[in-house]
Amino acid sequence: MRKSIFAKVAVAIAGLGLLAPATPSFAADSVPAATVRHIGTDVVLRSGQLNGIHVDSQGKAIAGAAVIVGQRGEEVGRTVTDANGQFRLDVRPGIYEVQIGESTETVRVWSAEVAPPSARQSATVVAGNAVRGQFSELDMVGFTAMGIGTAGLIIGIIALDRTSTPQSP
Repeated sequence: MRKSIFAKVAVAIAGLGLLAPATPSFAADSVPAATVRHIGTDVVLRSGQLNGIHVDSQGKAIAGAAVIVGQRGEEVGRTVTDANGQFRLDVRPGIYEVQIGESTETVRVWSAEVAPPSARQSATVVAGNAVRGQFSELDMVGFTAMGIGTAGLIIGIIALDRTSTPQSP
């Protein structure tokens, strides 16, 4: 009798564990998406210039596109992409929004002396809606909750199976 109650409780907890990450009430303290700034790329200044390239979703360079670089909502400078889709603009180290048409990339610009090893030599701005293969809906907490829920469900099923299997005399 005791095993049966334990098994039922284990299955119920496992089921709740699987539902918990999807419950919207857990997002009550989260920051609205509009206020979160995603830093897309770390870029190294070369000769005091931010270098970049504008490409379409197939990777083909786009020439003659207007480039607007801003910081904290203020325009810092503008230029036009050359025949190879490349652009250069004098800036200081900091975080900038690079806007080309409807596409905007946020970049963190570093001086060469302090740039992280992963920093790129130029920024890439992709035109249109490019799929980037990012999986940002579940963070580590979500994966952990899902793993615990799945483990609880498996344990519950095993416990139920053991309680329903007749024991030999």
